[in-house]
Amino acid sequence: MKPSLLLLCPLWLFSLTFLLWPSDSAQGTSSLTCWYDSRAALFCDWNPGRDLVEAPCQLEILSKLSLWSPIPLPEHCELPKAEHMTGLRRCIKTFSKNSNTQCFTTADRLTMSVRCQIGENRSIPVRIEDFSPLANIKLRPPGNLQLVSKTKNTYNLTWSLNISSHYLDGEREYQVRYRTMSQSWKVSTEVGTRTCHHMNPGLYNT
Repeated sequence: MKPSLLLLCPLWLFSLTFLLWPSDSAQGTSSLTCWYDSRAALFCDWNPGRDLVEAPCQLEILSKLSLWSPIPLPEHCELPKAEHMTGLRRCIKTFSKNSNTQCFTTADRLTMSVRCQIGENRSIPVRIEDFSPLANIKLRPPGNLQLVSKTKNTYNLTWSLNISSHYLDGEREYQVRYRTMSQSWKVSTEVGTRTCHHMNPGLYNT
């Protein structure tokens, strides 16, 4: 395997299944889907109806623990017009200037509501009740990927993880895939999956 043929960008970070994917109880059949990066940011995708693709809309975030929450809720996040390729309206709400601030805990429960206004008509086309940020985590991709040759057929692949909660210590899993420049991702090779117990750079031998 020649290092020049490796694409390093496909290193994806996965936590355990129950932490990574949005829970059915929180999301239901709603067209609004939200994730938490485990620290200071929420990411939300909304699939609107045709009449709301360009309507002025925003996401309202309310906390059921507002008396104890360090976050001054309610908060709002503007939803830009639907993206041409996906048809989704997306917003990223950051709750702290420091991206590594722990803004939510396992006790937090949020109500996420899309509010729209067309003329004098106001509507709430979709709402998620009892949203648990720590149960709906999607981590940011790792950074600082480096591939170093050890021997003729052995390479060390290392990376760093800059944003991740202490709640996930011992729960994070990493999956590495690679392909040659001429291959499709459908035939990419999986090196393996590893669980890391600390936030130190990862290490893989290939």
